[in-house]
Amino acid sequence: MKNNRIVKPSLILLLLLFGSSQMVSANASSAWLHDLQSAMKESAHQRKPLFIHFYTPYCGYCKKMRESTFPDREVQQELRHYILVMVDVAADKETGARYEVRGVPDNRIYGIGGHPMLMKIPGFMEAKPFALELKKTREYFENSRRRIQAYAQTKDTQKKIELALEIGKDFYNIEDYDNAAAYFQKSSILNSFYPKDPLYHKFYGFSLMATGQYKPSIAQFEKFLSVQNPPLGEEQWNVRFLLAYSQMQAGKQKEALDNFALVKKHSSSEAIKKDAAYLHSKLSYLLTRKKLQDKELPK
Repeated sequence: MKNNRIVKPSLILLLLLFGSSQMVSANASSAWLHDLQSAMKESAHQRKPLFIHFYTPYCGYCKKMRESTFPDREVQQELRHYILVMVDVAADKETGARYEVRGVPDNRIYGIGGHPMLMKIPGFMEAKPFALELKKTREYFENSRRRIQAYAQTKDTQKKIELALEIGKDFYNIEDYDNAAAYFQKSSILNSFYPKDPLYHKFYGFSLMATGQYKPSIAQFEKFLSVQNPPLGEEQWNVRFLLAYSQMQAGKQKEALDNFALVKKHSSSEAIKKDAAYLHSKLSYLLTRKKLQDKELPK
């Protein structure tokens, strides 16, 4: 199976892993194990993350990856940071089912001891982009680790504000919205004025919404929409859709209905217009039914 979609990892865990002094030297040799339980024990013993290559003997792309991608020098430089194990899911169907392997090759990075999953690269990938993905991931999280350390150490309030924003964006980019919201909140508390970049409010609002904090997310989306200069363009309809969704979840159905109607009318995105139309229709039906039920109640 050839598929280059990358599944993003968990930031805190990778920060711990890639920032660890236990990381193996680039001069060490990469040795593949073939027993998952042994590899998990070795991962825990050496305090190194686990790289799993799920395959089947009759998979052409699996064979190609083992023969051309993994032996590549640049790939080897990155793989030496892990305990490596190959798992034949044709022979070990139970493991394949437990790990929900839908197609092969399926390459994953797990934390120390074999859990949780930090990154998934399904399908075949040539050596150069594969090495680049591994390198980019490692460097990205090393930079994030440095920002978190700097945030903890600095006494400069303005520097803390800037670092909290950057860290919040790091978490936002990998869809870790709990930590994203936490760092955006730190920046907000430290700052007596809101950052000039309106996208801050979008990031913060979405992080709050994604963690079920609908009422505070409404305030952030409204702050974003209140910015008149520069013109917000299509982005305002994306954010207004998120605002309407948060309002709907927060019990503000009338406001949500109005905003869904605006998005449906003005957005240039067919996908957003379609979703807005669907939710507008659903909300209209629910509100109409509630009115009818209220009328039928005995006096």
